[in-house]
Amino acid sequence: VDGTLANGIANGGVDGLANGMDGLANVSLEDHEDVYVYVAGGRNRGQTVGVTERYSPRRKRWERGPHISDPRGSHGLAAANGVVYAVAGGGIKSNLATAEALHAVADHASTAWVPAGAVAEARHALSACNTGDWGVCAIGGWADGNSCTGAVDFLDLRTDPTSATWRSLAPLNTPRKLHGAAGLPDGRLFVFGGRIGDDARAGPIAGAEAYDPTSNAWRDVCPLPFGACACACVDGSEQKSSRQSVDGSDERSRRSVYVATWGADNPEGNASTKRGGKDPRVGEAGALWRYDPDADTYERMCGLPLPDWYGFAMCAFDGWVYLVGGSTAGRWTGAAFRKKVDEGGESEWEELPPMKMVRRRTAAAVARAGTRD
Repeated sequence: VDGTLANGIANGGVDGLANGMDGLANVSLEDHEDVYVYVAGGRNRGQTVGVTERYSPRRKRWERGPHISDPRGSHGLAAANGVVYAVAGGGIKSNLATAEALHAVADHASTAWVPAGAVAEARHALSACNTGDWGVCAIGGWADGNSCTGAVDFLDLRTDPTSATWRSLAPLNTPRKLHGAAGLPDGRLFVFGGRIGDDARAGPIAGAEAYDPTSNAWRDVCPLPFGACACACVDGSEQKSSRQSVDGSDERSRRSVYVATWGADNPEGNASTKRGGKDPRVGEAGALWRYDPDADTYERMCGLPLPDWYGFAMCAFDGWVYLVGGSTAGRWTGAAFRKKVDEGGESEWEELPPMKMVRRRTAAAVARAGTRD
């Protein structure tokens, strides 16, 4: 892939990540131990937390991991090359710009979160995503207490997988917060929905955008069917791990982006189930969607497994979409569900064991655990 994203290699010191984790070179991903759904940080009944938990689909259980050094909520979480990155977010006292990294290894006791640089603008209510195994992006958010930002920060891991130097890409056309974001291995990025302000009388937007790495520019694409705050993800097991462009010859799931809109079970998206037209969330409908980035179209797959579900996190791997945490019908939850989304093999929502800590405004990512050499 040519252009700003493809050619802009990050420079600078990376001692914090390289030394704090004994060097990425000491972790082998080829002889992986397992794949985990990582959930880190969030808000627990008004408190900002740094608790990390991870779910093993093979063992069907959650386990506690090391605490994030700086507790954060409404932050971004993304995984690339066996490392989980927690980016920005709302800290205990103020917004954070810092990032932290955690090696996904079989033995949690042998690792810890370590500094991984900082983005240009402190903010929360952002989204983070990966571009295959070679990059991590932090997109949008609520910056200074009274406005959204369109800032986009990029961590390039191609020539140096221990890099902790973030740099800025072209900003969003429409600054927003509480939106969904997803990236493809060819460098394309997508954002969906969110809010453009903090006015309780105004609902979320439907607008969506796509980033072209060859031109370092965003363009508007087909909006969501209605305004909604959202999560988004791509199935990492279906992506190519190389730095080459997708060649177009693979099955649809390899190019699909999954979007989960927060809200009530309202398939039509034209009326609130709580207070009719007086509810500023009118139009929001909790649902799972499949977005085709080449056709620029959406397919509604199903509703959400919980009523009035907001503030949950999302990730996908091996043909499964996972939803975790949030609040349902006004109550905090540690619930976790997954759904098979492979074409021709779709399933109903499967309820998983709940997280040990209930939390909302958390974030999730899938990482393959390596073993230390």
